Amino acid sequence: QGELEASIASTEKWSPAALEARLTQIRALSRISKPERFLQPLKRLFAEAGVAFVVLRAPKGCRASGASRMVADDKAMVLVSFRHRADDQFWFTVFHEIGHLLLHDASPFVDEDMAGEVDPCEREANDFAAEMIVPAIRVPELESLRADEDTIRRFAVSLGVAPGLILGQLEHRQLISYGRFRNLRRHWTWAQIESAASL
Repeated sequence: QGELEASIASTEKWSPAALEARLTQIRALSRISKPERFLQPLKRLFAEAGVAFVVLRAPKGCRASGASRMVADDKAMVLVSFRHRADDQFWFTVFHEIGHLLLHDASPFVDEDMAGEVDPCEREANDFAAEMIVPAIRVPELESLRADEDTIRRFAVSLGVAPGLILGQLEHRQLISYGRFRNLRRHWTWAQIESAASL
């Protein structure tokens, strides 16, 4: 279904350089809280780089959070399922799929929540996504953050991303236990997501 939707989407010709040139603008959209305000600009930025951006709810039992691949010689696709319906998961998936497109010649990838060994391409895409959120030069600062809400918010503002993304990185690095500071993470309903995706 994602490939069908991508095939009819209107985009420019696929250009890794054009996508790379738009990374700062794409990243800045994470600060916007409502899907109806960031999904269409995100779709437009991708289309300008020759990428069809597709939002598609995963079938029941499917653990896929995203996918990327070429759907034509001159068109790439990024598909997101909004698994968990949280901003840190969504934006990490977006950045992860961009990583696949830029680092791995737009080879096909379907990314799922899987335990165990991570293959080198997935590790590289994960590292790319993490650095999109917190540049390498700021990682020591992240790792020394005081565990309180105001400190996390200020750090997020200094980086130009939403606080939920910083919270997700702190949890992933086991610097904060899961479940703390829940109000820093934005959650959306399916009604909000599907309404915004259909605009």
